[in-house]
Amino acid sequence: MEQQQKSKIKELIEIEVKRLGSQVAVSRKCKVSEATISLILKDSNDVTDEMWLRVGTSLGFKPENWIIARNTRDFIYVNSLLSKGKDKSMFFIIANEAGSGKTTGLSQFCADNAENGAFYIQAREWSARVFLQKFINMLGINEPRGYKTADELLEIVTKALNEKTLLKPIVCIDEADKLKPSALRNLIYLFNALEDKCAFVIAGTMNLEKEIESGVKYAKKGYDEIESRFGRSYIGLIGANKKDVANICTTNGLTNTTLIEEIWKEVGTKYKTISNGKRELICNDLRRLKRIIQREQLKQVA
Repeated sequence: MEQQQKSKIKELIEIEVKRLGSQVAVSRKCKVSEATISLILKDSNDVTDEMWLRVGTSLGFKPENWIIARNTRDFIYVNSLLSKGKDKSMFFIIANEAGSGKTTGLSQFCADNAENGAFYIQAREWSARVFLQKFINMLGINEPRGYKTADELLEIVTKALNEKTLLKPIVCIDEADKLKPSALRNLIYLFNALEDKCAFVIAGTMNLEKEIESGVKYAKKGYDEIESRFGRSYIGLIGANKKDVANICTTNGLTNTTLIEEIWKEVGTKYKTISNGKRELICNDLRRLKRIIQREQLKQVA
């Protein structure tokens, strides 16, 4: 592992120590010993590259083979939404197509604002208890001994977030559409305990919006309460236009205008009506764009 990468991981540890309060809390989050964290901060040769990477990955470290373009409309938009939402302790939902850049915007905002109480969690098909256990780990709380019910775990989470209210914390739950209904219902109680104290953002594909609206329509348990607490509205992204695609290309080393034009023709596949009522051609799958750019980067190396 290169020294530059190690320096980045050390920086992430130092930020997390400030956010969670101690090296012990960071070691809990990374599921390693406190001694390991201490050795890493001292640049000890006793720590293997595998352990450096394990700790780094737990704190959001990614090798820099892809550079995020911060000057695209959606990146700026998401950053503004989260900043305002954090300041006003709002609960809201972001729902958009897969590959539209939600994860990049959410995770990068939380990384940039880690010291100021921004937390990011990427959900999976978790039950209520597993979701809360992951939540506790994200917060760096000492895991309670013995079996705890979901209600007991929820009390631990709300207490920890209440203790951070001076920071105006924000919790971004990405891929929330994957959570099981019992896990989603935890958001009702989190709202009740943390209203005006903490911001919550849940994000997912359009399936998240459809699932909640369907739950409300058919009076499924908890869905009307969830939608009410999140304002009964769903925020979508704008989409990457030709200028955004060019910015992403140049940020990642592709500067040939002819090549960028060819890439745009390959990815600009969908018309969308934007806020001023105009229809605009956009790229609605940034994952596909990333693969195309990486393909062209490989050609340049060859």
